[in-house]
Amino acid sequence: MPKISVVMPVYNSERYLREALDSIINQSFSDFECLVIDDGSTDGSSDIIKSFNDPRIICITKDHSGLIDTLNQGIAQCKGDYIARCDSDDICEPDRFKCQVDFLDQNPLCVVVGSHAVAVDEHNKVMRVLDYPPINTRSIRTYALFHNPFVHSSVMIRKKVLDISGGYRKHYLHAEDYELWTRIIYKNECANIPKRLIRYRIHGAQVTQKNNITMRFWGVIVRGLAFFRFVSNL
Repeated sequence: MPKISVVMPVYNSERYLREALDSIINQSFSDFECLVIDDGSTDGSSDIIKSFNDPRIICITKDHSGLIDTLNQGIAQCKGDYIARCDSDDICEPDRFKCQVDFLDQNPLCVVVGSHAVAVDEHNKVMRVLDYPPINTRSIRTYALFHNPFVHSSVMIRKKVLDISGGYRKHYLHAEDYELWTRIIYKNECANIPKRLIRYRIHGAQVTQKNNITMRFWGVIVRGLAFFRFVSNL
């Protein structure tokens, strides 16, 4: 069984997909499987996935059903002890997996670890650094009362904890990751590695840009849930 299962949902991602997958297969830590779930793409995404002659790249094709369903279907098929998230338009730095695996191995009580990031545009030009995430459990729990405490595509999580949590919930559309973290971080140890382990791409076609208003609405709801879960665990 692989140590890591990478979950990468894909929907009409041909512009950036090859670069994202290249950043996965060129990781210094090589004991992983990468489940690339094609959510009914109508562009050339499927052909790009199948062009990779690497047994660690596993292409799963399905009818279009949206990001949350795609993530949960991918997670259900993961075999690794740890699950790493990566989006089809982001780029992992070469030592990302090694840094996070080492951290989780050395900190057995920690169940989820993210990292800092660099935001880049569609041409890979650096826009800003994303060093805002808090680092330790206490600061993450406090930060989550006001903001999402993790850069989603930087996260690595223990599979058994993700299974117990029930995964992503559909009714928190575009804030599904934030809501998931609030179910996990107030009962478990967590961390962010203060290194920029991913390049997070910002462009007009990405989900967070096209659905900003919906994401903000559900973000307000999730902050209320975070406060309730925080108080419940005092």
